[in-house]
Amino acid sequence: MQRLGALVASPEKLLARQIESPEAIAFATKAAAVLFGSYPAAKAHDPEVFTAQVTRLFLRYGRDVVQEVVRDLPLTRDKEKGWDGIPSMARIAEALTDAEGRRQRMRERDNRIERQLAERKEYERARADAPTREEFVEKYPDIARRLGLLPPLEKQPEPVEQVIERLGITKEVWDSIPASSTPLMT
Repeated sequence: MQRLGALVASPEKLLARQIESPEAIAFATKAAAVLFGSYPAAKAHDPEVFTAQVTRLFLRYGRDVVQEVVRDLPLTRDKEKGWDGIPSMARIAEALTDAEGRRQRMRERDNRIERQLAERKEYERARADAPTREEFVEKYPDIARRLGLLPPLEKQPEPVEQVIERLGITKEVWDSIPASSTPLMT
């Protein structure tokens, strides 16, 4: 810290600008130390400033997200992507954002499941209040017949007097019609 003089503040002063509890700052500082301790021969231009900046970055996220990144980031070294050695601030920020995204999707999923279970419970409650098939048939026999829940009523033949009246003919004309072996149905 002596080299840069007044241009760079100590990690404690950098972190003091954050409005965070001392416990949160202690957790983030320890997480940064654990993260960098996971890399052999980790070299940063100014390790104290880098650690302070990573600590400040960690303070933006929840403990569970930081713990996941500290646990998993050292295992994701990938030379093809340029992640060999100590991770950059951008790589750490990307890992934190990815972890937070996963957590957010998990929370959304849990909320959807909770809503579905509540809807299912409401559906089951409504079904419990619904009449049984027997109760429905007993209460609404005409509707039950139309829905096929009851057999149709036997249609009774129309009385001759009603047929004569409906057709508008006389009894003599009716009697002149030859008789059929099947009853007249309308």
